[in-house]
Amino acid sequence: EYAEYFVLPQTYYGAKPSWFAFPLTVLKNAPFSRDQFARVLIAKNIEIRPVFAGNITRQSAWKDTRRMIYGATVNADMVASNGLFIPAWPMSSDALSFLIESIHSAMKELTK
Repeated sequence: EYAEYFVLPQTYYGAKPSWFAFPLTVLKNAPFSRDQFARVLIAKNIEIRPVFAGNITRQSAWKDTRRMIYGATVNADMVASNGLFIPAWPMSSDALSFLIESIHSAMKELTK
């Protein structure tokens, strides 16, 4: 429903992802930032997490290491700056309903 604002995860034939959390990346042309979206969810007591990898070459642990990068890291940079995880499992049906309602509410607030 909100695909115009997010990069949504894709699975591939044969893959068996473990949906402990649902990854979203806010698109650059969205009328809100990752931080704005996160703040609205956090205000509703929904814990989010930033994507902990993204462009690993920008992590402080890599600061003084030698490395070779082939090509631009545009997608990795976008995931690092605009990606987040929302909770997915384990979750009761009531908690899932609350999460869905909260996302709808957040999108209404952020896209008005």
